[in-house]
Parts: sequence; structure tokens; C-alpha cells
Amino acid sequence: MRVGRTLVLALCCLAFLNRPLSSANGNKRFIVQLPFAAEEITTAEVDLLGQFLWQELSLSGEFTFVDPNEAAQKLGSGSPCFEPSCAQSAGQELGAEAVIIGRVSRSNGAHDLEVQTLSVSDRQVLFRYSKRLESQDQLFMEISGLVSPILEALRSAPAPQPEAEAVPATTSPATVPPQRPARPSVQPDESTPSSAAETPKTPAPSAVPSATPSESYEIRISHQTIKSAEADESIPVQASVSGGLGENRLLLFYRSGENPRFKILTMNAVTGDRYHTNIPPHSKQAVAVEYFMRIVDQKGRSLARYPESADYLRINIKGS
Repeated sequence: MRVGRTLVLALCCLAFLNRPLSSANGNKRFIVQLPFAAEEITTAEVDLLGQFLWQELSLSGEFTFVDPNEAAQKLGSGSPCFEPSCAQSAGQELGAEAVIIGRVSRSNGAHDLEVQTLSVSDRQVLFRYSKRLESQDQLFMEISGLVSPILEALRSAPAPQPEAEAVPATTSPATVPPQRPARPSVQPDESTPSSAAETPKTPAPSAVPSATPSESYEIRISHQTIKSAEADESIPVQASVSGGLGENRLLLFYRSGENPRFKILTMNAVTGDRYHTNIPPHSKQAVAVEYFMRIVDQKGRSLARYPESADYLRINIKGS
């Protein structure tokens, strides 16, 4: 009898450990973003682009988005995948509902950006974007504009029906429920602020993926917010970093008016832990400028964000 009870307990534990990932994370729908493919452009540049998209999607809080770097580590794949069949296989292996894939290529001085969101069950294209851009700076402007349509496509897609939990047999020791693919222990590199999370958060349990922005950071950004600025004059922005920047970078993301796309500036060291940059002049027609800051490492992973929430800071342009 003792052996029988031990077997039943072991089977129950096995069923629990192999339950769907979504149920392990507050029933949020589980989406995997794979590393973007790079052609004739450095992988570091493309990784930063993919990390930015993942961090902004994660800030929505509606879905569980897996960090591209964590996905690659779990899959053990040597190169990024952009083919639907490859994306579907990756999604199945990680137990995801949908997969986000992308590719950035450069030719004749221009950049081609392609992003797709695919349903894992049938490879249906939920969202597709493709555009040729004249400069590298436009890549971040365009990628920030994809956050809302990707989220809307995922909201519109029917949620998968949960599978019935296997009931462990109590009489047949040879019957063991089939195992689902190993779940990724996704802890946002969030060591990222919000990665949008932002810096390393208290590590989530290894069995529970978490792509939500973290609230506790080893590196922090301090900044006195700017409430207003004169039209047609550059806007000086200063910030300080506690914990040391090292080889990382402090970036400022800004946009004007109702433009959904952000531009990026690198904040330069002034003295000690203080950093500075200037937002270019805006006419009074812009009405306002929105901005936020991030510290990113050499792989583009976010280590801290200011503000730490999903909010943006707003500067009102005088005379508008």
C-alpha cells in the first residue's frame, strides 16, 4: 500500500509539473518572441531592436511574453529562425500560443524590417509588417509603432482551449501521462526594467516564466522630470545612475505629439554618475514631447527604466 501511495503521489507531481505554462502564470496567454534574424547587419544591433520590442510588449501586462534571449537558450538553436515551420516548431517546444519572429537586413544603404506574429496551432499569420527604411535610426521609430498592432492582433486571436488535466491512474503503474515540452524558466532579463521591466527583479520561480517588468533593481536612474519647454529650442535632459553604468548605455527614448514612434538618444557622461543629452527643438504644433529612459547592456537587455512603471514622462511645449 505504501508503494501504491508513493506512485500516486509521484504521478500527481508529474502532472503538476507538466501543466500548461499559462496556468503557471496567472492564466495569462503565453507568447514567445524569437531572436530576430540579421542579414548584413550586426547581431548586436538587431538584438537591441528585438529587446526593445519585447520590453514594450511586456509592459502591457496582458500576456506573458518570453524574452528572445531566454527562448534561444531554452531551444538551444544556433541561429535565429524566420521561417513559419521553424517558428511553429519553436512555439510547440516552448508551449506557446503564438510566436513573434522578425528579420532585419541591409542592402544598398537601406534597411528592410520584417515582423510577423504566427499562431502556433495552424501557422496562421496574425500580424505581418514589412517596410524598407532609409536609415538605421528609423528602425527604432518603426519598431515602437508595432507594439499596439501586435497587441491588438493577439487580443483578436481566439484563446486556445485548455487541455483537460490527465488523471493519474491508481492501478496501473506502467501508465504515465505523456510529458509536455519542458517549460522555459523565463525570468525577464529584466534584469530589465520593465523590460519593460527593468532590472533584475526578485527571481521568479524557475518553473514559472515571468516577462513582467520587475520592481527591484540593482541599477537605478534618478531624474528630475521636465514639465515644460520653449518651442523651437532644444530640451536639455539630465539624469544620474546609482550602482554604476560600466559598459552599459543610458538611452533616452522620445516622441512628439501623437507620433507613436520613438526616437533614441544616447545620454553622455558629464561628471561622476551624471549623464546628459538634448532633445531636439520642437515647434509649438507638437503640443508635447513624451520620453522615458533605459539602461541597456551590450546585448540590448534592459537593466533599468525610468519611470519604472509603463508610463511616459510628458513635456508640454509652451505656446501650443
